[in-house]
This record gives sequence, structure tokens and C-alpha cells, in this order.
Amino acid sequence: MIIDRRNFSSTKIFLLKRKKIFLLFLLSSFVISTNAQVKYSYVPSVTRILFVLDASGSMKEPFSGEKKMDIAKKILIHVTDSIAKANPKVEFGLRALGENFPREQNNCKDTKLEVPFSKNNSSQMATGLGKINPQGQTPLAYALFQAINDFPVDSTATNAIILITDGKETCGGDLCALA
Repeated sequence: MIIDRRNFSSTKIFLLKRKKIFLLFLLSSFVISTNAQVKYSYVPSVTRILFVLDASGSMKEPFSGEKKMDIAKKILIHVTDSIAKANPKVEFGLRALGENFPREQNNCKDTKLEVPFSKNNSSQMATGLGKINPQGQTPLAYALFQAINDFPVDSTATNAIILITDGKETCGGDLCALA
């Protein structure tokens, strides 16, 4: 179609140009929005799982005829061994809280990284768990705050913390504020 500009006023030409620009804008936004729906899959270079284990005095108490700590240790050994066999790209770490000082000392900074992250370390996890003896307070918030620094700086990794506890914070920490 040929448009004779002599028959159009300058206002009509301006409106036609605006419509073309608007259509181009509409078309480009459609293309951008369809590209935004493309799903990219992220495959981490390594997955790191840090177990934060409550080793406070209450973990000596029985549950179904067995000490809570013994149950937790058996489950942790089984889980880490099973995951390691299924996925060699998983590294484990172990942080304990409440194990180094008796409850009477009221130590609210009682937490320690027992097993640092490394490849194929499920046997080190079992050894580290064997050394843990529950006795102290339960500084959950403090231990979780310290746990953040246990992970190596690695933007290509997926990191997870699994907290294993039978109780509540006994040192006045605020888990909600920490989160």
C-alpha cells in the first residue's frame, strides 16, 4: 500500500509513526517475556551438607530405651554413608554444640567444627561422631551463626545446614532473628 503524504496531515503521520513504535515495543516485549520463560538448569559443582548436632546434656536422656545421642549418631552415620555412595559430589561437615563444657559452667559459646568439609569423608564423620559426649547447654543460635563460616567460599556450590536437636535454645539466642 502506497501512502500519499500530501493527503495526510502532519498529525496523522505522527500517529502512524507512534503506532509503529508502539507495535515494535509490544513485539519486543513479547520476545523478551518469552525468553524469560526459558528454564535454565543449574548444576552445582559440589553440594555441601553441614550437620549441626546438639550435644547438650539432654541428649544423654533415653528415648525408646536408647540414648538420644546414640540414636542421632547411628542415623547420621547411615545417612552420610548412603548419600556418599549415591552422590560422590557431596561433602559433609559436622559441628557440635554443648559438648565441651559441663552444663553447670553455663557456656553459651560451646560449639566446635568437629569435621571440616572434604571429599569422601563419611568415615571421618563416623570418627568425629564417636568423640562427641553430650554434657552442656544448647546454644542453638550461636552455633548456627558460627556454622555460616564453616562453608568454603564457593559461588558454584550448593550449601545446606541440617540441625539435629531434641530441645530448645537455652542461652537466650533468637533463632528467628538469626534467620
